[in-house]
Amino acid sequence: MAAFVITPICAHTLTYRPIVDSADKTYSIRLGQGAGHALVAVDGQAAGQITKDERIVIRKAPVTFQLVKVPGHSYYQTLRDKLRWGTGPTYRGEP
Repeated sequence: MAAFVITPICAHTLTYRPIVDSADKTYSIRLGQGAGHALVAVDGQAAGQITKDERIVIRKAPVTFQLVKVPGHSYYQTLRDKLRWGTGPTYRGEP
């Protein structure tokens, strides 16, 4: 799905919700009045700090990639295997 998910981290009110929208749009984000600086994280990695005089522009990259599909394995089968969904618990000391 070609979409952006923009999520405020450590939001101080319940009205700050994640935004899911089309990746075909361009987004410009600035700090609100009274804010001195903020930390920016992209894909879970700290990217740096911005000040109230700076802005962040988000847009889709011009490149795409193809995912490899293995016959007989679906995305959901891989999740079930890795997360052990549908299996009983294993305890320390058990084979």
